[in-house]
Amino acid sequence: MRLWLEVSMRDLKLAMAGLGASLWLAFPALGFTLQPHSAVYEVKLIRANQSARIEDARGVVRIDWRESCTSWTVSQRFQMVMALADGGTTESVTQFTSTESKDGRRYSFESTTVRDGRQVENWKGAVE
Repeated sequence: MRLWLEVSMRDLKLAMAGLGASLWLAFPALGFTLQPHSAVYEVKLIRANQSARIEDARGVVRIDWRESCTSWTVSQRFQMVMALADGGTTESVTQFTSTESKDGRRYSFESTTVRDGRQVENWKGAVE
């Protein structure tokens, strides 16, 4: 998996929310059957802009798809440690969870980002 540092966390969260919603709608229409599952991916920096001031970045993404009687829930946890050009390090953890009712009438999400042990963002939303 490639990590492009030009993408902001805000853009990444919006993309995850949009991708999740579009997958829910597309799979049944394409004849796919969703199955609950978990996956873990290791991520590492391949290259960065010189202006990024990041020497290295490594982390883990865990994705869980869960089914209940009335809904599907997708949880994604993205944990990244970055080595900075000035010799320091920073750790970022983003947790994104979305739930959609099986009838497609309700969708909700929450995204929380913790950087170096301190919560820096929390987004919540719902559509009915």
